[in-house]
Amino acid sequence: MQRGWDPLAKLKDSLPSFLSSGSVETPEKDLPCPVQSDDGLSEEERRECRFLIRKGSDHRKTREMIEALQRMAERGKGTREGFSFMCRQCTPETVTPTGYYPTINTVWFCANRKWGRSSFNSALRHQVLHAFDSVRAKADRRA
Repeated sequence: MQRGWDPLAKLKDSLPSFLSSGSVETPEKDLPCPVQSDDGLSEEERRECRFLIRKGSDHRKTREMIEALQRMAERGKGTREGFSFMCRQCTPETVTPTGYYPTINTVWFCANRKWGRSSFNSALRHQVLHAFDSVRAKADRRA
């Protein structure tokens, strides 16, 4: 592995464009928080991503961390936007199919990749834990 190589560099470079062009969907009663989607996703990919987020958030520990993130955002910790998920369209070169952006307190998933429910749930818990740790400890994971 090269020193200084960042596997998410291309993804980070695209942050402003996909945030500004993506649509923000308001939280429904079955979703734990807002879910943003890239405009380039098909309706099927969008629905599948939202379904997996909803089902993955049913896990007790995951839901507790999401609720704690929302409470911390209400108290001014984290970012002003609060906590959210993002279903995004990834390129074939995207190395990591999921991640967490601490600057906007958002967990993202490549919605145009095929996910098994078990692997999605594991990735969801893993990224929500990163979000929780980042906000709670005010860790700067961008360094």
